[in-house]
Amino acid sequence: MKIELYDRPTCCSRTVDPALFRVAEDLRLIAKCGVEVSRYSLARTPQAFTANAEVLKEMGTTMERLPITVVDGRIVAIGRYLSREELAQAIDIKLEC
Repeated sequence: MKIELYDRPTCCSRTVDPALFRVAEDLRLIAKCGVEVSRYSLARTPQAFTANAEVLKEMGTTMERLPITVVDGRIVAIGRYLSREELAQAIDIKLEC
């Protein structure tokens, strides 16, 4: 089981979206359950974006469609961060591991 999160760049923003902290904690918890988790930033790991044709196709010419969440190679969310419950449902696990 693998989750990949393709994030929008945050390098130039003066404010930090509180959702980023929640998502980081959710992904950490899911990783503790044995799920492989990868998180990519367009600013730091552009090669991850170019290596995934489906992500590039969904992005088109704008970053407005980010973040994109991929589970086992299948896009499950575009343009928003999934809640902890939605992530657990997407990978079909209970988070009490």
